[in-house]
Amino acid sequence: MPSEVSPGAASAPGRRGLAAAAALLALILAGCGKTEQPPPPPAAALSAEQQTVLQALNRLGEEQVSGRSHRYDFRPPCTLVVHEQLDGKPKPEAQVPIKGIELRVIEYVAGRGFGLKGAVAGRPGIVDLFESAAEANAKEAGDLVGRLAAGCG
Repeated sequence: MPSEVSPGAASAPGRRGLAAAAALLALILAGCGKTEQPPPPPAAALSAEQQTVLQALNRLGEEQVSGRSHRYDFRPPCTLVVHEQLDGKPKPEAQVPIKGIELRVIEYVAGRGFGLKGAVAGRPGIVDLFESAAEANAKEAGDLVGRLAAGCG
């Protein structure tokens, strides 16, 4: 004769299964709404020169101009990834192939700073790469991006 189980009681294996399902659901929901950024390339993928240039570019990019700051990654074979934040909120990253890039420092209207712009060979439009209150910083950022591009062959 089968044994009776009270309606509200669950067996130990059933409770464990239910707990595991709840934990899985919590993990799935925890990831909702978050945009995953790909990890930067392993340091071994960059030469010592590229690592040094990228570190210097990131130091310059920390400067906030009109609420904007920048962070950079370099992905082989020759892509500069520009992460821009506006008022502390990330904007979509820009993946800029830099082989043959043409760089120009421009002064903004009314002395509001300087920007480093890039024209990518074979692509329409201009890419914003860097902004600074100081022209010297914008020129230095241009030199650094140029050094990365020079290694692209």
